Amino acid sequence: MHNLVFQRTDWNNDEYHIHFDIELNNRSSTIKGWFVNKGDNELSLGIFEKNKEEVVREISCMNIRPKLEKMYPKIKGVVHSGFVIDKTLLSSNNTYHIYIYQKGHKIFK
Repeated sequence: MHNLVFQRTDWNNDEYHIHFDIELNNRSSTIKGWFVNKGDNELSLGIFEKNKEEVVREISCMNIRPKLEKMYPKIKGVVHSGFVIDKTLLSSNNTYHIYIYQKGHKIFK
């Protein structure tokens, strides 16, 4: 079983906006949310194993989230910013962190 700890569910600044759709007592095997890159830098979202520097799993942000078009009308293709993480693909014996990273370097955790 996976133990998830969320200190917050939403981070928003000049470079990006990431949001996790959290439900109380969620027994689902997935984590859903969206990630919008608001700047010119090429940012990615990934899962890192605690205390390690390499990406364990890249998070694909291509699911359709239609409400984002109203929030960010100037960002082309923003409706394709949703993600789903399948928790069953991760080992329940390890601790993982989701990071925003650029060219393989963590910039936010």
